[in-house]
Amino acid sequence: MRFYVFALDIWKSDNAVLSQHPPDVDEQSYRFREGVPLATWFPPGVPYAMSSRYPQARTLYDLQNNTLQVLVVSKALRSVLERFAGEHSEFLPITLRDHRDKVASTEYSIVNVLGLTECVDRANSSFSVDPFIPTRLSHVEKLVLLKDALPPDRHLFRLKERPWAHIVSETLKKAIEDQGLMGMSFVPPEEFASAMYRCA
Repeated sequence: MRFYVFALDIWKSDNAVLSQHPPDVDEQSYRFREGVPLATWFPPGVPYAMSSRYPQARTLYDLQNNTLQVLVVSKALRSVLERFAGEHSEFLPITLRDHRDKVASTEYSIVNVLGLTECVDRANSSFSVDPFIPTRLSHVEKLVLLKDALPPDRHLFRLKERPWAHIVSETLKKAIEDQGLMGMSFVPPEEFASAMYRCA
């Protein structure tokens, strides 16, 4: 089965940006990179504000632009992900607020994909190592995945070596595209470079 890096489409100038966790989440935001259940900790419906640095960027997409290294998805995208990856994912409801602190939507969720998959071919990939966590990849110039290590029964998973990098199967990619959903790019791993694409 073919797999793709699930990346944000950051080139739309009207795409609202979420750049800060609310205070009661921010102090422990590292939890989003652990691949463990968060539903009992995460406050449901907590407000996430559009960044004041981009006052003209107000449009919401199905995969919402953010700098928080999390998947923020619309109700429509959540429905597709639940169908293909619900068994291995949590959906944490949030409230999106606009630049005037008014509710923009209550139909978005952060997707917490459970588990971490170790499948990067380090010998053939090109990357720098996180100076604080040497087992993690920092800047990636070339990404090669070990075919034998890819989970054959998963349509959505995240890399242990880069926990904010989500990988989707070709089956899930097609299901998302068939629904006409927007805000994402599907990047073949061999074409992925972190300087060009941002993972959610």
